[in-house]
Amino acid sequence: MRSIRRTATALALALVGMAALGGPVAARADGADRTGSARCSDHGPHSIGDAFRSDPNTKIVKVKAFYKGDYLALPGTPLNPLPSVANNDVCLVKLLVGPGNPGPADAPSTSEGIGMEIWLPQHRQWNDRSLALAAGGWMGDRNVASPDGLASAIGGRDNGQWAADDGYVVALSDGGRRTRADSVYGGRGEGMFSPDGSINATGWRDLSYRSTHQLALKTKVLTSYYYGRSAAHSYLVGGSSGGRAAYQSAQMYPGDFDGILAWAPSIQQTQLLPSDMYGQVVVQRDLGGRPIAMSKLNAVSRAAVNACDTTVTGRHDGYITDFADCRYNPVKDPAVLCVSDGGTNTTPNCVSPLQARAITKMWYGATPDGSVPSPEVDNGFNIRRPAGQIWWGRTPGTSMIAVAGSVNGVPVPFEIVADQIALNLQDPSYATSSFQTPAGNGQDRWKSLSYAEFAAMMHRGKVLNPAFANIDSDNPDLTKFHALGKKMITFHGLADQTVSPQSAISYYTRSAKAMGGLTAEQRFHRLFLVPGMGHCAGTCAGTAGGSNPPMASLTKMLGAVISWVEQGKAPSSVEGTTLDGTASRPLCMYPRQATYRGGDVNAAASYRCS
Repeated sequence: MRSIRRTATALALALVGMAALGGPVAARADGADRTGSARCSDHGPHSIGDAFRSDPNTKIVKVKAFYKGDYLALPGTPLNPLPSVANNDVCLVKLLVGPGNPGPADAPSTSEGIGMEIWLPQHRQWNDRSLALAAGGWMGDRNVASPDGLASAIGGRDNGQWAADDGYVVALSDGGRRTRADSVYGGRGEGMFSPDGSINATGWRDLSYRSTHQLALKTKVLTSYYYGRSAAHSYLVGGSSGGRAAYQSAQMYPGDFDGILAWAPSIQQTQLLPSDMYGQVVVQRDLGGRPIAMSKLNAVSRAAVNACDTTVTGRHDGYITDFADCRYNPVKDPAVLCVSDGGTNTTPNCVSPLQARAITKMWYGATPDGSVPSPEVDNGFNIRRPAGQIWWGRTPGTSMIAVAGSVNGVPVPFEIVADQIALNLQDPSYATSSFQTPAGNGQDRWKSLSYAEFAAMMHRGKVLNPAFANIDSDNPDLTKFHALGKKMITFHGLADQTVSPQSAISYYTRSAKAMGGLTAEQRFHRLFLVPGMGHCAGTCAGTAGGSNPPMASLTKMLGAVISWVEQGKAPSSVEGTTLDGTASRPLCMYPRQATYRGGDVNAAASYRCS
């Protein structure tokens, strides 16, 4: 059996190696697509290299032709799992767009420019569309600008597969940031500090908006040169920080894309990211640094779902649809409180009243003094935050791993949120210990923040937003985007464990006010809230306990954008389906919700949006 595994591994290595060098059919052509006006090559007459010869800021890193049957792989591509296989011929172009940010070779702020990957399907396979994919987090995938590696999959698919299978010109960037395998530094938010500790203005600018804008421009140049004509329609898809970048594109460069799909956009980053640390701050201040075990957090979350998930059908859905009316208070629920504290729960997952109150704080969100109203009075699900609610917490029932995670009694904070705290305070020591810069390293000083200091840190982030190249991306005025006839869809899971869905609702209502009302906003921008969906593109559930909610995939939502742009079919609902295909339900355009009309509770036809 062991020899069989060795043989299979050797075969896989051989196949990938062949693919990286052009595959067994490489000799049949020089990379040219004979039906087009340019060749898939970086040199010679009519080559792709000619498209950027006169652009001093653009460097071609690699041009590579893949043929049907080749593995979509370069020499540095991981072999486990095996790379995807090209189902059609496709041409890969890697670019580096300067000027970048010069500096010490080992400093995370040093950059040669913005790395880009652009995938071009064969001419007869091209669907006349371009599709830009904006990555999440701090971006920074080092493989984008590498001649030997490929970017990580976005949207659950290898990026070349979007081009080879669906016929899009596909483009993505690294946001002007890269991790370095040969560096002592990591690849999170460290690059936003210059070596002297000052703000890396170039890095913030590239990440905030320039990388997406330049990606649009370079893709248009390359597409026109390669095919001899421009794309009929251009689209942008981004989730999380990629959704934030999508909003920035609509606000600053409304002419770049015809249609935009943003899911779970992490707009107002200076507030959103630090707010995810509030649960850990509550643990430090109220519980003496002793985390609540995940099993206990999950038990209380399940109790919240059980108390609030019958509003649609009268039966338990396993996820909450209407949070406005969810007033569950674990402090008053004997079923989750330990017997020793006057409750009735005899299991190891019971909680004390102090722990139950801490959980309500995590649900409500940050306040200047650590106080929290009773959920019966204010459950925190506010479109407009009242005085004292600095930011939103997690919706009840949502997994708490991102805001209060721990392992064996040791807090495990979401590291990138500590990065933003350090950046808001302009002091690296507030980050986690893995945060390392020439100006100083992380020392977990976030643990020392009082409630008042946490509130001051959040305010400091707002003040610094202009210096951070307006990374918050929350300008509600989309007048130019609308005037150009562009369309946008935002969809957000109501059980998002990382980005509070209230932030998307709040932005949408502010934008509607700026645009002249909800009806005016809906003419070009529509919001869909997905009950039970977590921080993902319709492939996961965020409710603790493993519910199976009907969700819409990224490709289905992209299809809705395309139909709106190209056929004028504005979506008022999209059918969501459970991952196992056993149930469906309409996902309604905000502010409508699915209401049950009678019949099979698992059939979308039994509901209407009202």
